[in-house]
Amino acid sequence: MVGPAINAVTPLSWALLILGGVYMPSVAFALPVKSADKGKELMAALTGERSGAHHTTSGEHGFSRIKVFLQNTPHEMVVVYLEAPDLEAAIKSRMASDKGHDQFWSEMVAQVTGHAPGATHKAGLPSTLLMDWHASKGVSTSHHD
Repeated sequence: MVGPAINAVTPLSWALLILGGVYMPSVAFALPVKSADKGKELMAALTGERSGAHHTTSGEHGFSRIKVFLQNTPHEMVVVYLEAPDLEAAIKSRMASDKGHDQFWSEMVAQVTGHAPGATHKAGLPSTLLMDWHASKGVSTSHHD
């Protein structure tokens, strides 16, 4: 079951993090890399000339943390991790935005992965928690309180 989920476009996990006693909703999902060159172009823009716009719009939508990883094996995938106090609202706000930077981001993500962000997240949170391990609380199949 794990193998097909990794190979598919479906999301990988969703969890709640405990940060200083405060629960922070988070989600992680993966998409295939269709254009490594476009991926490099997008990351260069988001960490370079568009970093200010990306910082501003991400905060306006309600995100508190965004991480992007490149998974190299067994298949090249972009793994995205998002945190927000109201994660569903942040995702919906981002998907509904018609701001220039948000449109650039959506178009580039579609070129990198072959999947338009709005279509991927239309149904809400894009993944389901399978396991949550915490150093002092152990393993759970739901978030730790």
